[in-house]
Parts: sequence; structure tokens; C-alpha cells
Amino acid sequence: MDRHEVLSQMRDHLRKCRGDGHICRMQVHGMPGVGTSSLVREFAERQRDFFDGQPIWLYGQQVDGNSVAETFLLRQALLNLGVPETELAATREGLKAAYHQRLSKLQKLIVVDGLVRSDLLKDLVPENSPESAIVVIAHELSRSLIPAGFERYWVKKLPDEEAVDLFRYHLRETAAEIDDSAIEELASLCRGIPLLIEVVAAQLVGRAVLAGPLLNKLRESSSALLRFDDEARIPSFLEVAYKELPKELRCVYRRCALIPGSSFSADAAAVVLGSSADDAAIVLHDLVDQNLLISDGERFDFHDLVRIDAQEKANREDGAQLCRELKAELVTWFVGEANPRDRALSDRWRAGPLFDQVPEPKFEVTREEALDWFAAELSNLLACVREAPALGRGEAAVQLAVLLFKYLHYHHHYDVWLEVHDIALDVATDRAARMQLHQQRGAGHLAVGELDRAEVDFAEFSRIAHEIGDKQGQQSSYEWIGKLKAKRGDLRGALQDYALSWEVVEEATAEEISPEQQERMFALISLQRARAFGKLGDRERAEQHVSRALEYFGEGTKEPDNRAKCLHTRGRVRAGVGARADLSAAAELFRSEGAVKLLADVLVDLGDAAAEDGDAAAVVESYEEALVLYEKIGDTKVDEVKAKLEESGH
Repeated sequence: MDRHEVLSQMRDHLRKCRGDGHICRMQVHGMPGVGTSSLVREFAERQRDFFDGQPIWLYGQQVDGNSVAETFLLRQALLNLGVPETELAATREGLKAAYHQRLSKLQKLIVVDGLVRSDLLKDLVPENSPESAIVVIAHELSRSLIPAGFERYWVKKLPDEEAVDLFRYHLRETAAEIDDSAIEELASLCRGIPLLIEVVAAQLVGRAVLAGPLLNKLRESSSALLRFDDEARIPSFLEVAYKELPKELRCVYRRCALIPGSSFSADAAAVVLGSSADDAAIVLHDLVDQNLLISDGERFDFHDLVRIDAQEKANREDGAQLCRELKAELVTWFVGEANPRDRALSDRWRAGPLFDQVPEPKFEVTREEALDWFAAELSNLLACVREAPALGRGEAAVQLAVLLFKYLHYHHHYDVWLEVHDIALDVATDRAARMQLHQQRGAGHLAVGELDRAEVDFAEFSRIAHEIGDKQGQQSSYEWIGKLKAKRGDLRGALQDYALSWEVVEEATAEEISPEQQERMFALISLQRARAFGKLGDRERAEQHVSRALEYFGEGTKEPDNRAKCLHTRGRVRAGVGARADLSAAAELFRSEGAVKLLADVLVDLGDAAAEDGDAAAVVESYEEALVLYEKIGDTKVDEVKAKLEESGH
């Protein structure tokens, strides 16, 4: 069965499911390099009129071949649906609710490419969107999906005629300089595998004179190819491509595969190559020209099969010891690069002598630049944390966990937030570092609603802080334990802990807590107090404390999110024109930060305040905008806002 027939069958199945009112479920499988993903992309293009917008294309496999984290697919699906990263729910159930709510009015094609864990798929089947479709792509047929209604389609190798056409396509103008018989034989030796056709053709683009020598080499290895199964043929072809590279490019090919993440910059490549970033960029683009690397112009990536080949060659030709040393050097380099970016996001304290070892930044970055850098390098940073202990760089795992905290917190990356802290705590020996790690992991448990686990972490955090006499740790431990009590509804208990936190800061010397940190701590404690008093109905004291916080988080603050939170809190406890002014200012800050959920929450309060003032037009305007935002992120407050609109007569 050729690909056109597969595409026709997939089309017919989609139409039948639509007609029967069933969700269309399909799985497409085939060997690596055979073009399963390309076929599904062609299906999506041919059937684009059946769906709303572009497909939601998700990847179920990490670079190392393991499955992605439990909530990764849901998070990526929601990002594809336009939900801002900062607005993603903390729990799997919350993500599922938002996902299904966003899909309920849509006809979407959801593609899961490289699925490893089929149990994660049940979250993604759009049960309340019967005109949507879900397609799974895998190298092997998943028989567990057949009872779940997934129609299977096997993508076989290209027929000879299509293989020759594809080979000519990749040769571009060079095809005219090579004999037809040579092209046909080369295409035949590629066994109908599109990836092999692309790689082999790339060796000849602009170099038609090499067609004969390359064909001779492939003829020599053809007997070996016939003894291998299909999946062993791609490395055989890569071996030929590798031997055609100049010695310098072979080194680049091998050593860049040691960079652990899904993509990398020329700066990172320069570390393992021992060169400048400019020199690295030039040779990396040479590999792109050979189709051994993929690039968007700024960053570079290997096809997963090519990466495996390059890593094997690195271990064989450079030796395990050198590979280990280069990886360790790369981990240390990422610590130095993360340091100024973390500083740009927040002036948070860092505990223990481990951070005395981190060199002072040699450059400054803006907050926006820091956020962009963390987003681009996140897979590398996480991989460094995972690999650092085995490389003898346990201290780097600890440092990176602390340096990643603000970014992971800001973007709600709860799965990896907890994972990296688990790894760091397994290897951390310095007590001050362990203290801070327990605080940060406890904050993660608190964010996802695991209150008992948060309590255990905060108790250990407090114990170490008092044992080693760390005033910053003592202050922070009281504050976080207070937040935990507030979460459980014990507002009086929370206020008692906030008072203890305040006392620690007041009594600390400048050597124990720097004056700059003291002022920030007073501001944050004041904000927490204001929230607690507001919930208790004590408006006067709530406004007193939040005004104290706003003295620190003033206009032009480095932390606009905290200023907005202060204005929101003060707006909620105020009445009349003052309340609406604060809430409007908070809304504008959240809007500029792209904080959709926080903006929607403020707009609801702004609508409530307008209702108290009798401003009907402002009521409707605020509620309607809030409703649009809640629907965008799939928030459960949608019904609450609809009820408010109905009460207002709209």
C-alpha cells in the first residue's frame, strides 16, 4: 500500500468518524526515518478545511528516548491553544480541565509524535470535542491503543519511483549533472527511507563529481546492509556521510552531540570545541549544509538518530574520559551563564558558600533577555542538573536548582521544579544549601496543593536555619510556614508567623541580612499580612500593611509582578474611586506582563468595584474581558463570571 492510499484511507476514516459523531483516533507507525511525521503533516495539510487552524503538534519523547514528564503534553497542548505559560494550572487535573474546556468549541487535529507512555494519551483525547481528531506517531505499533479505538496505519518505505523523485528533489540543480542510472542506484541503495535519501543526496549537492566514489562506497557496504534490519541502515549511511567530512567537521559533529539538551547555541558549542563562538557558528553551519544538523539560524539541533550516531562516535574516537571532562566543563559553563540571568529576574537571597564559588557576572542582561534565555536553554539546564552528579559536579546540580527556581516558579514548570530539587537534595552536603533547597521544594509542593509535603520541607528548612543561625533562612521559614497556614485557612496562625518573620529581620545586623534584602523582606511580609487581614475583613490594617509594601515596590520596580499584586490587594480592601484606581493600575501591569489569569482575577474585582459605584458600563466591560481571558486559559471561573454578567442584566 503506497502513501497516497494511506492518506486516502486516513481521509475516509476521518469523514466516517465525523458522520458517526465519534472522535477520530488514528495511530501511524513506521521505522525511524521512513517519514511517518511527514505523512501526517501532509494529511493535516490536505484536510485543513476539516479543522480550526494549525494542528496541535506535541512530542512525547525526550532527546534521551525516555518519555516526557507526566503533565508535559497537557502543558504543551494548552500553549498551542494560546494559553500563556504563566497561566497554566499547577495540577494535572487542573491542566486537563483547562484543556478540555478550551477544546469544547473547536475542531482541532491533535498529533502526538513519538509517544512513549500510552497512559498519558487518555488526558489528550478530546472527549467533549467530537469533531476533533487525534493522531499518534510512533516507530512501533502500540497494540494497547487498538482497543481504545485507534485505527492503525503502517507507513512503509517509498516505492522506487517516489524514492528517485525525492532523491532528485534533494539534489536540486545538481541532479542535472549526474547520470540517471547513478541517481536510480543511489536511491535504491537508500532502501526507500526518506531520511537516508536526504542525507545521501546532501553529500552530492554542488559536488556531482563525488557521485561515482560515493556510489562505490555504498556498493561495498550493501552486502552488510542486507544483513541488517531496517533500523540499522541509517547508522550505516551516516558512517559514509561522516567519512566524507573534513577532520575538523568530524570533531564538531562528535563533540556537539555531548551538549545534552534538545537544541544548542554556538556559545555552548564553543565550550566543547574549545573555540570562539564565531568560529563555532561557521563550522556548525557547515554541518547544516551537510544535513547533519538542523538550524533556525540562531540555534542548532540534531535529528535524534543522527545525535545517537554522533554520541557513539564521540565515545569511541574521543574516549569516555574526554567526553566526561567536556560534559563537566559544559555544566560549569551553564552555571556561569545562568547566574546573571537569574539576577536579572530577581534579587533573591542565595544561601551558603556554594554561591561564593560562582564567578561574578561579566555582563548585564535585561529581564526580558533573561526570560528569553531561560526559555531557549531550559532543556540544557535541566539535563545538566540530571547529569551533574554522575559527572562529579554535584555542587553544580545544587547551584542550578537555585538559579532555576525563579524562572520555574514564574512559568509554573511544576514537574521539573520538583524534579531538579529532588536531584539537588540527593547530592547536597552543605547545610545552608540544603536549607534553601527545602524552602524552594516546599514552595513547589505548596503551589501544586501537596500541603503535607510542603509542611515537611518547611519544617526541615526551619530546623536547619535555626541550627546554623542563618537569619535570612529563619525569616523566610516563618514567612513560608505562614503562607502554608494561610492556605489551610488558619489566618490568625499565619499572622503570628509573619510577626515572627518580621522580628527576625528587625533584629538582624547588616552582616546577617543586608539592608537591601531587609527592605525587600519587610515589603513581602507586609504584602502577606495585608492579604491575611483582608481575608479577615480588617480593611484598615490590610491597607496599612499593603501601603508599606508599595513603598518598596514603587514605580519602575524591577519586580512589576509584585507591585501589581500589592495594588490588587489594596484595591480589594479599599472602596470607591480609590479601589478602582488601584485595580485598574494592577490590571495594566498584569496586562503588560502577559499574566492572563492574574489580569482576569483583577478584572472581576474591578467589575465588582464598578458595581458598588453603580457604573453599569464599566461592570459589563470588566466582566466581559475577564470572561474572554478565563475562556482562553480554560479556567473554572468561567461560570462564575457568566453568572455575574447575567446578574448585571447582560
